[in-house]
Amino acid sequence: MSNLTKFTEEDIAVGPVLGPEYRASNRMAEAMLEKFQAEHLRPLVDEFADKFREKLWDDVRDWLLSDAEMNVAGEVRHMVEQTISALLAGEEWAMNRYPYADYSKGERVRAAVCKHGGDTILSRRIADLEAELAKKEETIKWMRR
Repeated sequence: MSNLTKFTEEDIAVGPVLGPEYRASNRMAEAMLEKFQAEHLRPLVDEFADKFREKLWDDVRDWLLSDAEMNVAGEVRHMVEQTISALLAGEEWAMNRYPYADYSKGERVRAAVCKHGGDTILSRRIADLEAELAKKEETIKWMRR
C-alpha cells in the first residue's frame, strides 16, 4: 500500500464530522494531479468534439432532407387536391383545362365523365336537391307557425 492511501495523523485530526478519508482523498488527488497538465485532455476533447460534430451533422442533415421531402410531397398533394376540387366544383379554369378542352384530351375526359358519372351522378344530384327542398319546406312551415 502506498503512502497516499494510508491515513496520516493530519487526516485523522480532521475529526469525525468529515472523517480522515476527506483529508486523505484531497491529499491523494493533489498528489496525482500535481504533474497533470490540462493539455492532456485536449486530444480526448478534440476526439469527442469531432465525433459529436459528425453525429450532429448527420442528424441535422437527415432531418432537413426528410422535412424538405415531406414539404414537397405535401405541396404536390395539395395542388392535386385543389385541381380535383376545382373540377368537381366546376371552376371555369379547371373545366376549360380538362372537360371543355378542344383537343383530344378533352374528348377523352368528356367521354369518361359521361360514361362513369352520367345517370348515377344525375340521380344523386336529384336526391340532394329533393332533400334540400324538403328542408326548406320544413323551415317555411316552422316560420308560418
